[in-house]
Amino acid sequence: MLDASATFRKTMTTAEQALYTGISGNLHPLYVNAVHAEAVSGGDMIVFELAIASLATTAFADVGGADCRLASLSLEFPSPARIGDYRGGDGRGRQRER
Repeated sequence: MLDASATFRKTMTTAEQALYTGISGNLHPLYVNAVHAEAVSGGDMIVFELAIASLATTAFADVGGADCRLASLSLEFPSPARIGDYRGGDGRGRQRER
């Protein structure tokens, strides 16, 4: 097994959130209503956790390469990512030697 790592950084925009809303169908007000999100959580809308997970797969694709697939993924969200936040993460993985 070869150890590898990758880092990703991304700022989610309102337009990207709207696209993901259309794909997922998730209309929870914390994700799609800025006024509600401000009133309830004191900040901007929250980025879909699954959208963040999909960004993480980009980092893992860099680790594994084009001919590898993701077998499992474990994520933790200790605090909400909000629209406009610049967020990132580090991914570590093990790639089988061929």
